[in-house]
Amino acid sequence: MFFHGKELKTQSIKADANIWASYTSLYAQTYGIGTCFNGFIVQADSRTKKIKAFANIPQEHSIAACLLLGYPNHTYTHETMRDIPPYQIV
Repeated sequence: MFFHGKELKTQSIKADANIWASYTSLYAQTYGIGTCFNGFIVQADSRTKKIKAFANIPQEHSIAACLLLGYPNHTYTHETMRDIPPYQIV
């Protein structure tokens, strides 16, 4: 999933895109969909136009965040057990 837009002087598209990607990641997990942020594609966007052409993104936009989505092959049924701290924070 690409989060893209035009760079404006009054706002930061990268900050907004990372906020939206974070919320999307949390929401996807409620449906059992795993997510992974991919910074490699964001960096590659500045070096080639092939990614935008492949994803049908306008050339004047920049990719600010990329989120990979998919159903995980493994599920975990047990949580990691942790020792109880020796002190209480009050």
